[in-house]
Amino acid sequence: MASQMKYKPYGNQKIVKVIKQKFDKKQYLMVSDESLYNAMQNLEPNTFKVWLYLCDNCDGYILSLSSKHISELCNISPNTCRRCIVELVDKGYLEEAEIYGITKNEYLFWEGGKEHMKKATMAINYKTENDTQ
Repeated sequence: MASQMKYKPYGNQKIVKVIKQKFDKKQYLMVSDESLYNAMQNLEPNTFKVWLYLCDNCDGYILSLSSKHISELCNISPNTCRRCIVELVDKGYLEEAEIYGITKNEYLFWEGGKEHMKKATMAINYKTENDTQ
């Protein structure tokens, strides 16, 4: 059994085996570790819940953001939900943008925050360009 251990635990650590419900690929949350840890460290707990709600959509998906719906799912008040959305805007996770051009309430959701995502994209592009040379 010990030979199957992937990590060597230290004396003060607990070993945890994760048991998850079986899922359809359409029902699985995928978030980069870096984005997850960044959000955990930089967002208030209720805002983190709203962030997770937004992350539970695939790249490029367009949704209608309802404070009432999110507040019910996240077990927070609609006012708290609206404050969370303001925090996401202030911290660069939500950015006002023109999607359809029919309302001023259109936003882009940046999983890792806009500045973080730009840096990550530049690093990937730089690596790809240098790998092909």
